[in-house]
Amino acid sequence: MLKVDKKQIGSEIINIKEVKSWLRVTYDDDDALITSLIVRSRELVEEYLNISIVDTEITLTATARKTLILPFTNINTPVEIVRIRDLDGNNVPYTYNHFEVSFEPTTWSPTQPESPEYVETITHYVVSSNYEGLKLPLLEIIAYLYENRGDVINYDNLLSHNKYLEQFRNKIWI
Repeated sequence: MLKVDKKQIGSEIINIKEVKSWLRVTYDDDDALITSLIVRSRELVEEYLNISIVDTEITLTATARKTLILPFTNINTPVEIVRIRDLDGNNVPYTYNHFEVSFEPTTWSPTQPESPEYVETITHYVVSSNYEGLKLPLLEIIAYLYENRGDVINYDNLLSHNKYLEQFRNKIWI
């Protein structure tokens, strides 16, 4: 089991003025809609690429394991691990290497020395991101969502056929 809680702490990489210019919208009637599309397009791209493209605070609750790949990070993303604790609130010893956390076993069973025991953890970390190169694909996605309101069928095609997104794709599965 892996439960991910994300909280955006940074601002969007694209603002409403840039989007309205891209869409050639000169009136303010759709500002609330456009603002929601900025957020939704970023969320879609983050899920597709498995990276956070704005500064984000993430808390993971994970079942016992030897290693944990931190979601929404990659080798180029600065990560600050705030704390790693077990479910009782005790600090858990770990080793951090780029986007992977390794845990030391808590106890060794004398009858099964090859089977270390690991604990369930709550990992809290902050991802600092700067993906200016994603502005164009975000603008394209926002334009599609704006022009095709209600069409949720083509989300997958919208993302998977965008050649600009592929260079950022993080193909790590948890």
